Amino acid sequence: MRFESFSQNLEDVLLWRVLRDVEAGFYIDVGASHPVQDSVSLGFYRKGWRGFHVEPLPEMAAALRAARPGDRVFEVALSTSPGSVTFHRIDGTSGLSTGRADVAAAHAAAGHSAVALTVPALSLAEVLNAAPGEVHWLKIDVEGMEQDVLASWGTSPVRPWVVAIETTVHSEGSVAENEVDRQLQDLGYTAMQFDGLNRFYLHQTRRELADRFGLGANVFDDFIWYGGGASVALSRLAARATGLATLAQMVLTGQLPEGSAPAGAPRSEAEIRAAYRLVLGREPESLAAMQPHFAQPDFWSLARTFATSAEFDVIGQEARDLAALLDFRIPADIARTQAAE
Repeated sequence: MRFESFSQNLEDVLLWRVLRDVEAGFYIDVGASHPVQDSVSLGFYRKGWRGFHVEPLPEMAAALRAARPGDRVFEVALSTSPGSVTFHRIDGTSGLSTGRADVAAAHAAAGHSAVALTVPALSLAEVLNAAPGEVHWLKIDVEGMEQDVLASWGTSPVRPWVVAIETTVHSEGSVAENEVDRQLQDLGYTAMQFDGLNRFYLHQTRRELADRFGLGANVFDDFIWYGGGASVALSRLAARATGLATLAQMVLTGQLPEGSAPAGAPRSEAEIRAAYRLVLGREPESLAAMQPHFAQPDFWSLARTFATSAEFDVIGQEARDLAALLDFRIPADIARTQAAE
């Protein structure tokens, strides 16, 4: 079967070319974000690989757990600082979220919403050391935190065969790239390729794979890209609908972490907007549209009214239709069915 690519910049196609001979391999995806949209690991998962996801945002961590049976999700940020760190949620659940205050401030200045959260922190060493065996690829996409994440590798002896790391952050790229390059060289890695967004490194014990680098993803890699060409609108919509269906189910069954919702009744505009984003994946059209929901006794009751609404039924139907069209795997029964039970 042809390789199915879901990644933003065809990173997964290059990784598959290099590691195509590995059966049922193992990955670690740091900054995993959505289980479908722009995912580097989904194509591998569908090929029988399994692995770890590191994702500090509660909504995305919950969606990953629901969508990836057999994988493990670390709902943490990686850092050299133990305990907890401040993490900045950008635009709800976007891939721009970061642990760096200056990067968050730059996004806010550009018109994005930024909310500071306190999230648990682990070192990269702790995640690497939890792997059950060989790690074939490690992807790091942490929006400016690359140097700190690599520094937290510490003394772990684990050496993934390939490391893919996004180092393009605003205008400081060359500084970050030079330091990341030095850190990985010290760990035994050689820079092999740059795709305009990510740098790929090969460990010195796997030099036999070096000749598989050099070319960008191309037609001879024999892949289907769900992120490009005529399928882009459908794939993005399917990813959104799939994620919303999963999250709404979790709202109705109480599976979301307590920290992902405010305590007590939603009385502020910010709390109502948070419920809209959680279940419907967008901002409400106006404050007037939000008023009928202020009478709900608590946040979860509010979220349930959204998840059992006619509007969500439309989203749920989109999820079912597009899942069938693109073979996305989502739960069969969505919000209204569960509410009826």
